Amino acid sequence: MQPKSLTHLNDFPPEKFTLYAYCSCGHSAAVDRDKLGNAKVQTLASRLRCSECGGREISISIVYTGAGEFHHG
Repeated sequence: MQPKSLTHLNDFPPEKFTLYAYCSCGHSAAVDRDKLGNAKVQTLASRLRCSECGGREISISIVYTGAGEFHHG
């Protein structure tokens, strides 16, 4: 069995992963994934613009935020 390819945004379920954008101006924010569709991960940064300065020097991180089953009681 081959490992699953992680090439598209939908390969990272939103209940388990959060997408963050970082601009060269220092601004960072979580990204609204609904506006990106099932974009290729390689092209995500080029599709974003900073909401603070309007710049396009963006880097991204896809961060694991939990398995979804765990609830702190």
